[in-house]
Amino acid sequence: MASGGLQSRLQTIEKDLRNIKEKALMIDSENINNLVKVIEKVIAEVKKDLNKTKDHLAETKACVEEMGRDFVKKAELQSYLDDQIKEEVGKIVKKSETEDNRPERGLYLTGIGRLLECITSPQEDPCDVVHTILHSVGSLAYYKKIIPILPPSKIRKDTDQTRVYFSSSCH
Repeated sequence: MASGGLQSRLQTIEKDLRNIKEKALMIDSENINNLVKVIEKVIAEVKKDLNKTKDHLAETKACVEEMGRDFVKKAELQSYLDDQIKEEVGKIVKKSETEDNRPERGLYLTGIGRLLECITSPQEDPCDVVHTILHSVGSLAYYKKIIPILPPSKIRKDTDQTRVYFSSSCH
């Protein structure tokens, strides 16, 4: 029961009790005295319930305040950890952006002989063939180097495979 409802009930009962006591003084009746005792007992129970409700409200308030403090502590800790993570990621990104630390990004390309048949240029060097293909697809500006993978004969023009290294992984 809400505290306001108990308080209102208590006031009504006390008012009724005063009225009954006044009438009991005028009429000396045993039934009225018994009724007064019953009402006093009910008032005592209502007061007891009201005090219990006040105690529960005080406990609830203390719990809510403690939860609020814990929430603030958790938010502060999360913010601190987020800042630390951002700082560490920033260091890693900065380190990886330097040219020396970036891994080379390459593409293994095979079938150079078939590509040579498709282009109209009379080139025999596999690196020149790949260069021409990159130029025709608009990726010439993005490659760093082309390395032929030599066959067992060690003759460059006989190779059918190359590795093409680009300046970034998206290319």
